[in-house]
Amino acid sequence: MMISCICLNPKDFNLIVVPTILIQQWRKAVEKIAGIKPLIFHGAESKGKTINDIKEYEVVITTYGMIGTRRGTGSRLCWSSPLWDIEWGRVIFDEVHHMRNPKSNSREGALRLKSDIKWLVSGTPIQNSWKDIISIMYLLPYPQAKLLFNSSKNYNIDEQLMFIAEHSRGKTKKEVGINMPKMIEQNIEVPFEGQEEEIAKDVHSIFHFAGHSEAGDLHFDDGIAYSKGVAGLLKNQKNLNLICLNGCS
Repeated sequence: MMISCICLNPKDFNLIVVPTILIQQWRKAVEKIAGIKPLIFHGAESKGKTINDIKEYEVVITTYGMIGTRRGTGSRLCWSSPLWDIEWGRVIFDEVHHMRNPKSNSREGALRLKSDIKWLVSGTPIQNSWKDIISIMYLLPYPQAKLLFNSSKNYNIDEQLMFIAEHSRGKTKKEVGINMPKMIEQNIEVPFEGQEEEIAKDVHSIFHFAGHSEAGDLHFDDGIAYSKGVAGLLKNQKNLNLICLNGCS
């Protein structure tokens, strides 16, 4: 949908902000669907790039780290992203819930990006509470959004919901034509080899004992924490992750 907007409603400069892990996925999609070679403004590929260099590209893909402010001293304190100084025709924030924290560097940097068109894309806009929505919607470049979704506790949720309904587009799997096959569940029993059975029995016995032994007991002795029962399993979490237990058995 976002790439369709780029193709059908062309703008001089399009900025796509994504988590680092999605850079190549977006690059391939833009090249394949839009036929545009984007600039990847991230890490080593961003070094030495001036504003004029960036403006040579119709589409720029960057990360939340590259748009964010930076705290610290020296060069970090004086750092300024060249992306803040460009008048973007369109900014797309993919997985925008990464900026649900109003005090995060990425969100502070996002507010410095100049554009009259900003798309907020997320499949999970609410991670913890309604405050996530407030933080995200404040990013929109509309005066009404700044009034409705500020940090004030005296907000009107009905007005917020109406604004969201007027400025959002959601799609279900049915609308986009995704037909998922029915899930087939199958358990395959794999016989133990070597010491596997002994290890599995030990783990089962630990869980069984923990369920009946001071599950919430946590005490300190000379500043060192000791625990029993279920709490005592926490120290073995990494080892327990190596064991796969079928909860139905």
